[in-house]
Amino acid sequence: MDLFDPVPVDPVDPADQVDPADPVDPADPVVTQLYQLPYKKYDDLPRYKIFLPNGRSCASCAPCASRRKDSLTRKLESCGITVVGANSKEEYPGCSYDDNPIPDVNVPYIRLTKDKYYNDISFPQKKTEIEREILLLLTGILGGSKITCSSHVSSSESSSMNQSLNLASMGESMRFTSFNSGRDSIQRDELYENTGGPAIINSKTWEEVTQNIRDQFSLIDEHSIISYDYFLRSSDLYTFAYKRFLLRLNNYVYRIEEDRTLEKSAQARVILEGYGLSTQLDSRYTISKTHEYVIEFYDFSAMKDFYAIEELQCKYEDERSRDSFARLRREYEINMKIMKKYWPDWKGDEKPIFVECIKHAKKIGIYDTLKEWMQQDGNDLNHHCHLFKSRTDVYVWFQSVLNVDIDSDMY
Repeated sequence: MDLFDPVPVDPVDPADQVDPADPVDPADPVVTQLYQLPYKKYDDLPRYKIFLPNGRSCASCAPCASRRKDSLTRKLESCGITVVGANSKEEYPGCSYDDNPIPDVNVPYIRLTKDKYYNDISFPQKKTEIEREILLLLTGILGGSKITCSSHVSSSESSSMNQSLNLASMGESMRFTSFNSGRDSIQRDELYENTGGPAIINSKTWEEVTQNIRDQFSLIDEHSIISYDYFLRSSDLYTFAYKRFLLRLNNYVYRIEEDRTLEKSAQARVILEGYGLSTQLDSRYTISKTHEYVIEFYDFSAMKDFYAIEELQCKYEDERSRDSFARLRREYEINMKIMKKYWPDWKGDEKPIFVECIKHAKKIGIYDTLKEWMQQDGNDLNHHCHLFKSRTDVYVWFQSVLNVDIDSDMY
């Protein structure tokens, strides 16, 4: 008897047999207990993972011999793929598989970020998607002005002429040949306003930059594909950010290669096919993409100037929120710009400031003195209202012109 031939066993009740295509039952108490186990750190999670159905390891009618099942497990694990029983209590809880809590069996999964796994077919596209979104966000955080993306798409139909992809010492192999290939190009631009880049302008060390990036990512980390964990593990993204900070780069070319034909995927599926647990690989249609991002940054001096202006504007906005005269002065200046377009001789609308002066004079008990001054010939409060820019200006004028004492705490 061959080493991997089935060992004779007693007949099994068909009701007890497990179909390898059946998904894991979420209502299974073992599965329920599985996902309630304490969560482990992301670093403990395996990179490659596959769930095998319990009770059987092939699609034959009788249950597999334990030696045959162990052989399958050994072959997959020798490829670096962690093998897990569909209802195993040793599995890491809290993970998602193609954005679902319950994985499919006999499907190779690859960890993308944190506790998120995707099947080997959709993984390249998901990887490109998260890398692109993080790159765009990083560009904005680091003071980017423009991104020009050129995507070159190559498509081809691949067939397995024979099994010749080398799988080390395990015996199975496959060879891919390509024909009917095509290539297209897509280009698009994305523009950014100068925000002053506070995350990088205010940072003196690389540690401060990464902390600022982490703070920005944390705002959307739980609600989008953006992941600070992926940024740290991606040498390309990490180097991109570091070079921008350290070398003050004004432009950068970033490339993302998206190849739908993964060697690890082919290895796993060839092994599974040999045990009747995977779809045929006689033919497949593959798409390979190269995304090239030409990134332009604002100059650091321009970013610093813009940031300084933004800081002053924030200061003035804060003053206007606490000073009614400062707010009215801002409205006065805006109104002046608009009206002069239609009436070049427009002198400005001082009436709101005049009304506010009367209110404050009554509030601090000097209205009678102000009224007496206004009634004197040649005195015009309206004229002075064109010059008031803040409450301090008004109160200083009260003191100097009306000769009244005003507590400085009231300014």
